[in-house]
Amino acid sequence: MKPDFLVAGCQRCGTTWLFQRLLEHEDIYVPKNRKEVEYFDNNYQKGLSWYEKYFEDANDGSYSAIGEVTPNYIIDKYAMERIREDLPGVKIILIIREPVDRLISHYKYWIKNFDERKSLMEFAEDPAVIEKGLYSAQVDRIYQLFGKDNCHVIVYEEMITDYERELYRLGAFLSVDNEKWILDNVEEKVNTSDKTRLPWLFMLLRKTGRAMRMLGLDGLIEGVKRSRLMKMFDRNEKNTADEYEEERRMLYDAYAADIRAVSVLLGRDIWK
Repeated sequence: MKPDFLVAGCQRCGTTWLFQRLLEHEDIYVPKNRKEVEYFDNNYQKGLSWYEKYFEDANDGSYSAIGEVTPNYIIDKYAMERIREDLPGVKIILIIREPVDRLISHYKYWIKNFDERKSLMEFAEDPAVIEKGLYSAQVDRIYQLFGKDNCHVIVYEEMITDYERELYRLGAFLSVDNEKWILDNVEEKVNTSDKTRLPWLFMLLRKTGRAMRMLGLDGLIEGVKRSRLMKMFDRNEKNTADEYEEERRMLYDAYAADIRAVSVLLGRDIWK
């Protein structure tokens, strides 16, 4: 069994929130024990038989859509071409987010998980960091590889403003029953990027988790991630609205032309 849709990006754009919504829909199958299978980027050498094992539970024919969520696919050098070759006709979903907000979220994630010591502007000097928010090339690429009708682009800000509308649009794209979305507590935030308590211990657990994935212990990892053990690391340090105000203005200049370009691709103005 192979998936018929992939959430292929983008990082720090709400893919974990979307994964939870997909997991709750009774007509949609996503591997519950591993959000990011990472087959087409980091595990391709293991072969399709390894990949298909993640979808064995969908073999009973009770699901209208079968997929997985790996937001790194869209920026990997080889993943999208591999997907086109191995999954003909697959539907591709992207979530894009105002690029400066995405970059700042990325920066806070690195502070939290990897004890990043650089300033925001030093962090943004890495071309790969900036590139993650240059969406026009990413959107154009999936349109070229898979056809526009097989691609669905969600704008993060529109999703959090009217999540029901966006889930219904996604449901129509996936041809699933929109009455089966679970909308209770759907506003709960996921993937907050604030600093964590005990960062050294948090990093140790992350390294242990990677080793456990190599041993095939995905179910145990996901159970720990949902447990109270991980919640103890949240410091809930919320940032003020004007945080990084000066840096935001400078970073916006790096994205202004691309925002116009992706607006043309989507046929509407976004992030005015």
